Amino acid sequence: MKDTTFHRTLSGLAAAALLLAATASASADIVGKAVYPTAGDDLYVSYTADADYLALPGDMFGIRTTGDPGPDGLPFAIEDVSPDFNDPRGIILNDALGDGGTVDPDRFFGVVDTVNAFGSDTNTASWTFDISTITSGLTVSADFAAMGNFEIESFGGAFDVIGDVHKITYSIDGATPVVLFETTVVEGAEQTYVSQQVGGFVTTDPDPMYMNGTLLSNVFQTLSEAIPGTGNELVLTLTSITDGGDEAFAFRNLTVEGNVGDVLAGDANGDGWVDGLDYLEWASNFGLTGPPDPSVAQGNFNGDATVDGLDYLIWAGNYGDHVGGTAVPEPTAVVLMVMGLAGVAIRRRGA
Repeated sequence: MKDTTFHRTLSGLAAAALLLAATASASADIVGKAVYPTAGDDLYVSYTADADYLALPGDMFGIRTTGDPGPDGLPFAIEDVSPDFNDPRGIILNDALGDGGTVDPDRFFGVVDTVNAFGSDTNTASWTFDISTITSGLTVSADFAAMGNFEIESFGGAFDVIGDVHKITYSIDGATPVVLFETTVVEGAEQTYVSQQVGGFVTTDPDPMYMNGTLLSNVFQTLSEAIPGTGNELVLTLTSITDGGDEAFAFRNLTVEGNVGDVLAGDANGDGWVDGLDYLEWASNFGLTGPPDPSVAQGNFNGDATVDGLDYLIWAGNYGDHVGGTAVPEPTAVVLMVMGLAGVAIRRRGA
């Protein structure tokens, strides 16, 4: 005899799954900003940094703009005025002669030659952000650029070489800092740098700089990294050491974001994505009963007393959601979802 109740249940679950898949959405909230286009755009609790080299033409460690370049102007290694002076390098576009060149007016944090008999050679800058409202998906991004013939640190040979290293670490609520972004230099490789000015340079240098494995150039590119967990305060610290007046590193638009309020629906492990890893969490805890424990990942997405097919619906309907946007599930994901629900229903029917 046909079990009409079973089929009605399965059909209802499949329809609900399709509806959830069609209406899935997610977004991230920005809770921290630093080195944005204007100082008024920034959002942080505090900022401290070693002093900029305003008295040393050609050196830099700090935030400047083309409109406020310091008493001697921006270092030539970081300022691109190539059409005016046939300068073969630079990152920040400027029009030195006022003859129609492109000007980049936005703030940036630049680093050029920290090994200069002032200070300790290694410079730091730190920003503190309030992340107390973030419940999951904590992510940091920034726009990075670099140009030069960089070096890898070496000692003990005919002469010592101080390597070029820039890294950003994070610390939550006073914990031991962890590296989030870090540059490396690949000797023997080459990078061709192309000015964004009309009639500007095309320069090829050996030994380029990478950030977390991404090759950097004189054009800013956005890189993002996720931070596991959350807390109340996030401290991001830049540490730089670089020796050479023709090597430049810069970044801007340092951004802290994540999910504010409810945990991203279907994200069992809190990594900011609803994906197969969250399905495994749900499957491994299927049938678990009792009040959900917010301190552990269980796959109990609707907050009731059981990890069951309803939680599967939430995972499947939000499959592909992530911090910063939404990807609608592929049709195959919906098919797999219905098959999974069928399996759950069949197991329960046979129990």
